[in-house]
Amino acid sequence: MDAAQWKRLSALLDEALELPEEARLDFIDAQTRGDEDLRRSAREMLQRMQKSADFLENRLPFDGQSRTIPDNLGQRVGAWRIDGLIGRGGMGAVYAVSRQDSGFEQHGALKRLPEGSDEGRWRFEAERQILARLDHPGLARVYDGGVDAGGQPWMVIERIEGGPIDTWCRDHAADFSKRIHKALEAIEAVAFAHKALVLHRDLKPANVLIDASGRARVIDFGIAKQMDLSARTEGLLPLSAPYAAPELLTGEPVGPPCDVYGAAALLYELMMGKPPISLEGVPVALGVGRILDTVPAPLNAAASPVLATARTRQVADLNAVLQKALRKPPGDRYATLEALAEDLRRVLSGDGVEARAGENGYRLRRQLWQWRWPVAAAAAIMLSLTAGLVTTLWQRNEAVAARDAALAEETRGDAVRQSLYLLLGESAEAGGTDATGREVLQRATSRIRQQYVNNPAEAAPLLHALGELYFFMGDYEEAISVLRTLILTGEEAGAPPDTLALARFDLAQSLVRTGGMEEAADLLRQAQAFWSADPSKWRIRLIDSRLVEAQILRAADPAAAARLLETALADHIALHGSANRQAGVFQNNLGVTLQTMGDLNGARQAMEAAWEIWRTTGLSETPDALNTANNLAAVEMLQGRAEVAAPLFAEALRLRRNLFGPSAATAALLNNYGKVLLQLERPAEARPLLAEAVDMAARYSGPGSLLHVAALSGLSEAEVANGASGEAPAEQAVRLAGENPAARVMANIAHGRALADAGKPDQAREALAHAETDLPALGPSGARLQQAAEDVRKKYGL
Repeated sequence: MDAAQWKRLSALLDEALELPEEARLDFIDAQTRGDEDLRRSAREMLQRMQKSADFLENRLPFDGQSRTIPDNLGQRVGAWRIDGLIGRGGMGAVYAVSRQDSGFEQHGALKRLPEGSDEGRWRFEAERQILARLDHPGLARVYDGGVDAGGQPWMVIERIEGGPIDTWCRDHAADFSKRIHKALEAIEAVAFAHKALVLHRDLKPANVLIDASGRARVIDFGIAKQMDLSARTEGLLPLSAPYAAPELLTGEPVGPPCDVYGAAALLYELMMGKPPISLEGVPVALGVGRILDTVPAPLNAAASPVLATARTRQVADLNAVLQKALRKPPGDRYATLEALAEDLRRVLSGDGVEARAGENGYRLRRQLWQWRWPVAAAAAIMLSLTAGLVTTLWQRNEAVAARDAALAEETRGDAVRQSLYLLLGESAEAGGTDATGREVLQRATSRIRQQYVNNPAEAAPLLHALGELYFFMGDYEEAISVLRTLILTGEEAGAPPDTLALARFDLAQSLVRTGGMEEAADLLRQAQAFWSADPSKWRIRLIDSRLVEAQILRAADPAAAARLLETALADHIALHGSANRQAGVFQNNLGVTLQTMGDLNGARQAMEAAWEIWRTTGLSETPDALNTANNLAAVEMLQGRAEVAAPLFAEALRLRRNLFGPSAATAALLNNYGKVLLQLERPAEARPLLAEAVDMAARYSGPGSLLHVAALSGLSEAEVANGASGEAPAEQAVRLAGENPAARVMANIAHGRALADAGKPDQAREALAHAETDLPALGPSGARLQQAAEDVRKKYGL
């Protein structure tokens, strides 16, 4: 719906609202004969406005302070006790809560959807899942979640002890620079969410709190949108109109510029004491029209004590930045929050802002101002320096030209960032499959690499985001390629060291998945060394890095890896509690490590604890939960209950195919399920699964990876069970196994089985002997493979 249509709708609703409620629909029908679209839109908005008092109205702010309400005080939700009311909003009430577990006391903020609010249930659950995977010091964290006795979902998030950013700035008499710095902290936090393809869509002062340490914290992702989720009809959102981007009000497609608008509206209010477009006393429908039609007034130092203390040029620069960020068409704003943040930093530093790049003489005036003292000194010495001044002016022009070229490159970079978000978002909005999303991502990756071949430092944050996307999609080979490129080129070009540390960590994770343990260990040490230089700032990163450290350690010393995980899990629970995504990941990995040690009962307990976390936090359909289901099925298989494991593997495979399509993780599931079917003597069903696993593992995990060798070994066994020769895949597995002892053992056992079945007993004995030579290097985890080798000897009389 465009601005002209909104004007018609606004006028119609404004008249309808003056009538008694029972006459409004008839009035709308009479006024819209012949215009079905207008009639439907007017009816929908009127019904929503009458049904929800929260639509486009101010909500009780979440300011961290509890307000006691007798009828709920002391009530328990899960392990939490309600201590008071914090606020009410479009997604229900927010309560101050506390709990004590084994002497550990924790405080949080409980959000609970009211009974009967089925319409907002999916949005509430989406918020819970979004927050569970966003880990940034500027974002409130999820502690716990579940469903109450009435069937309504709830979650507990970190309680921010502090007030809204505008109140804090007023109470602390924050000056011009301090207010920009606080806004930048919020912008950087939401920009982090953008890297995870999450839009906030409701940035306003009440949703940015300043905590006890003075840091800005962004809350309330109640109407956030994941750009990588399939399209869904959302209806009218519970927006705060003075801060909402026009496209949010008209229902047009949204991208990162909608949060650019919200951030700018927030900063405008911090400077002027009011939102950029005032709706005070204006009816709702008319208010929407005003947002679409009205251009925000320029910043006015005479009307703002804050601006009156700033330099005139700073006010002019900030005004240009905000006017650009608040433009009606999304394409006319800054493409990303990073671009907005960069211009705000230029306001503070006195450098030329990109928002004024087109003004005649602006850049030359700014350069002259920056060089005011050298120029003044030169003019005061003697007239004979005129020629030198001409040379200096020429050099200035050269500098201006260079700066313009750099800005053009930055603009292209913003366009590439925007194209990544929009390409992926459009693919999801079109309801495409995961494979389509991957193709879009690959095209975006190719384009970004080409654009930034001469400027790797600028590419660092975006390339890191791409590498993370590939890793979470299970495409480890592509993740390794992108992240390795970033590290090699970014370090030489002076990329941000915190970005490089994260890239090394993610590259280490990817290498662990593909068997590159030695390189992974070195990269992890480098990342941990950077974080250890400021352990208080990077404590969460250090704790989380123990997951990868334990994976690397597991092959050589699984008991030490288990102890490391148990310690890190305890540290994590002390910070965040035990019901959140990362706690589930720790439990899952602990279970895998205990399984490696042969402690199957301990492994089952840890994995069941992980599964309970996925269930109670609403994450049972996520990749982490699927991995846990896969691991639980593997334990069932190891304990001799293949008939129980088979349906678990089948369901996990179905979900992973639907969610992610081909990947290394999907190949692992195909391999596991195929081998369970072999144990159940269903080789005809197993063979196509294992053949698919071989091809997929080679593509996404790499030829010769442990996963690829395992799939080849399984395919060889399936061929033998189906009465065919299994020598070819087994020989390929032996050839590719390399220096990995686990891969060599699997390959040689499969080769020995295939040779024995082909009537070659001497060669079969030799292959099994090679397998048994490597078995001691595997420790307790080699017991299962030792039994497999003995089974081959027994079956074929070797």
